[in-house]
Amino acid sequence: MHFSFNSSKTPSQLSLIATLCATTALLTGCGGGGSEPQAQNETLNAAANAALTFDSATVTTDNGTTTFEALTKKLEYGAKAHLSDVGVIDGATGQGVTIMVIDDFSPTLTATVSFPNIQRKLTYREGINSYAAIYKLSYEMPIEFSHGQLVSDIAGGTRASETMLRTLTNVAPSNADLIACTITAETLKLTCPNTFQTAAPISTLKATLDIQAIPGVAAQAMVLQRNVDLSASQDIATTWASIHGHLRSSVGSSLPLAINLSLGSDIPTSGKTAAEVLAVIQKFPMPQISDAVITVAAGNSGAPCNDTNLNGCNAMAVAMATQPETRDSTLVVGALTGPVGAQRMALYSTSAGFLADRYILASGDTGLSSSVQGTSFAAPRVAGVAAILKQKHPQLTSTEIVGIILESADKDMNNDGKPDFTGVDPIFGHGKLSLENALKLAATR
Repeated sequence: MHFSFNSSKTPSQLSLIATLCATTALLTGCGGGGSEPQAQNETLNAAANAALTFDSATVTTDNGTTTFEALTKKLEYGAKAHLSDVGVIDGATGQGVTIMVIDDFSPTLTATVSFPNIQRKLTYREGINSYAAIYKLSYEMPIEFSHGQLVSDIAGGTRASETMLRTLTNVAPSNADLIACTITAETLKLTCPNTFQTAAPISTLKATLDIQAIPGVAAQAMVLQRNVDLSASQDIATTWASIHGHLRSSVGSSLPLAINLSLGSDIPTSGKTAAEVLAVIQKFPMPQISDAVITVAAGNSGAPCNDTNLNGCNAMAVAMATQPETRDSTLVVGALTGPVGAQRMALYSTSAGFLADRYILASGDTGLSSSVQGTSFAAPRVAGVAAILKQKHPQLTSTEIVGIILESADKDMNNDGKPDFTGVDPIFGHGKLSLENALKLAATR
């Protein structure tokens, strides 16, 4: 789903109207989701933050006893990936730093999380006759969230004391769900049922997921949520005035800040040159922001920010990375996908192009589903790292922190342990976000 504004006004009249990149389907534009295939959440990792349990049942008849075993699996659930792909370093918490997330917290979006290939066991015994059957079952769980809340949860704050229970529903697979059957019998008449759900009591088909909430990248930073109504019914001028107002409110703040903008713009960029788009942007200059690092989603067009054709590059990123009021403190964030050690640039991610000097990559995965990913969720990872650098080295200015994050980026793009370029690349910008490298470099300044 892509929230936008319907209007007959010209692009110059629309100005920098923000568009929320909500993520319940394939998205285009700013910082929403992509079509990138994503690994499913099932794992036996001991550090997982969710445990899946099933009701067990034993049914005794005149013929024998059937047991539907309750298997428990530990699962990676939710936006846990950012703790491993960014890295966890003792004392690097962002304490005392505020991350301002300007986003839409109002719409409740719905996605379905699937937990496939969960195995259930059915055993039957009648005298010396028995069978043990293993079945592959698919489970799914609807979840509700807002774009802004998910972005905030990734950036920072701790919810370590929060737990929740959710119910999963079995999605009836085809008759091919029987994957193994061992029969011990005097005759060949004993057979395993083709499907688990036709044999099992209804009570055993549901599952409960016990979820332990997890902290964001900057676990002890204060996350300041600033809502922007991006619904289709919202007055356009009011919406942009709200975004402008939130940016102005950072001026003179006594708290060190990082500001995250996983927002897009209604200024069309496909087929437009950088000069044409900048001519529109410069009619609406950014406010002079105080000493704050600004992270902004690059976009999900899957094309470069080419200065002769911006190819859907996020005009909000162009605005922040080019206007003198914000240029030196802005980071434009593209998206990686995949597990640590095998991360690659996501197919949906807008690449660096003429914004390469301000561009860095971070994971856009959320762990929720393959449709809930995008540069929207890469940007707050970088905001979290900026908050940590501000906490650990309060003497550094936002411009210095931006420089450190860019200079310390990992340039090993094909994961072979060697840098793949020097300086700045027109596709990858400075490379992959690295908290460890950034802290080491900051310690020398």
